Amino acid sequence: MKAISMWQPWAGLVSAGWKHYETRSFDTKYRGTLLIHAAKTQKGWELIKPNLKPAIMKIGITKDYGKLLCKVDLVRTFKTEDIINKLSSCEIQFGDYSPGRYAWQFTNLVKFKPIPYRGQQGFFNVDDVCIKIA
Repeated sequence: MKAISMWQPWAGLVSAGWKHYETRSFDTKYRGTLLIHAAKTQKGWELIKPNLKPAIMKIGITKDYGKLLCKVDLVRTFKTEDIINKLSSCEIQFGDYSPGRYAWQFTNLVKFKPIPYRGQQGFFNVDDVCIKIA
């Protein structure tokens, strides 16, 4: 199964059902099931607006690093400038919607108990045997 690493708290926000788009500097032709991995890097916290940090910490996102958190379906991608006006202000705060970037749309969230796993850059494959979805 394909997976992608994301910095926290972005990965946790996807797992919590708060973030439905992941913004990237590149587009992808991939569509289908995708595991969300919380990278060990903690740089994402620097980008969160101070007024959002307490709410994010309250749901426990800070705990999981270096773990697979959930699975989603990547169903579509958009140029950020084509979708930004259709998104909630909360969703916009959870991504980099600068012009020239891409927003990957996630649906069909399935949460599971976090699974320790070493991430990689870009898409990577995870053996289905490793995924024990409760």
